Amino acid sequence: MGAISPIEIRTPQGLFLGRRLSYEVELQRIFKVVERMVTGLFYHEAGLRLRDDYDIIVHSDETVRDMPRDVQQDLHRDIILPLSHISPWVFGRNTFSYRFQFSNDNQHLSAWALTFFGNIPFIAVTGPQVTSESAAMNPRLPY
Repeated sequence: MGAISPIEIRTPQGLFLGRRLSYEVELQRIFKVVERMVTGLFYHEAGLRLRDDYDIIVHSDETVRDMPRDVQQDLHRDIILPLSHISPWVFGRNTFSYRFQFSNDNQHLSAWALTFFGNIPFIAVTGPQVTSESAAMNPRLPY
């Protein structure tokens, strides 16, 4: 689990605004939960299991922010923007929502946008497992 600790809040100009409690999140643990949710949603929406030789890759705002600018632009153009045009399934007064799209060419290739509490987004992509050989052939994959 993460740890709660006090932090100083400052404006971009450095003006001290006070102290607040901050919670350190272990993203890999949360990513595992999102992976399990996408696995279940994949089965629910596609009516079939995700192939054993396919993986689910999850990203948050934080991990996208750490990507090179050109990869961020590709992710936005190829996944985030198309998903934004799809009406979401919303549950519990926006407690959870999701959007998805399956590839026309491969029913196991899909993209997912999951949002928790109206403002905590995650992106997930299902696709073939990345091997060292496939990574060498295309180092930009997977998103």
